[in-house]
Amino acid sequence: MKSFVLMFASLVMLVGSVSGFVITTNATYRYVYGKGSNFYNWLMDDASFYGSNFMESDFRYSGFYDTDITNSTMFDRSDFSNSVFSNVVIRDSRFIDVIFQGASLANTLIDNVNFAGADLRNTNLLDLQIEGASNFDGTLLYGAILPIGYDQSYFEALGADFDTVPEPSTYALLLGGAVLGYAFWRRRK
Repeated sequence: MKSFVLMFASLVMLVGSVSGFVITTNATYRYVYGKGSNFYNWLMDDASFYGSNFMESDFRYSGFYDTDITNSTMFDRSDFSNSVFSNVVIRDSRFIDVIFQGASLANTLIDNVNFAGADLRNTNLLDLQIEGASNFDGTLLYGAILPIGYDQSYFEALGADFDTVPEPSTYALLLGGAVLGYAFWRRRK
């Protein structure tokens, strides 16, 4: 059964076009080149990613449970929006320019992970455990629920960005105020 699951997962990664609800259990992705793969809405239970390349892949709405992501596994420019990570260990891996918007990293341990330029806005990091040196240069954390014991200044010292970008309605309000001010000024003249 395990070999069947691995064979199926490998076939799916080669095709790279499967979407829908797929469940993989006890799968091992060792030195797999799956760049551009589509894992949309997958459930990965007790999976292992080891030294693999899944850059520019789609993992939106996926679930990672009891999963190990280790040894230079690369997910650069991938999309994990609204995904769930639970009891996951991430060590010595890259998530550069990755999108995690609305994701949850519950009870996840990270150690020496590169999140440079990642988008973690509105992400639940409440139970995130941080060991070793991880890189957060340019990571967007606006609206993220920060881990217990870590505050905004901790992540800013690691290079994270909490700046907000005004919404279009804010610009409209400012423009409207300027127009009203100009109208009152012209009327007064």
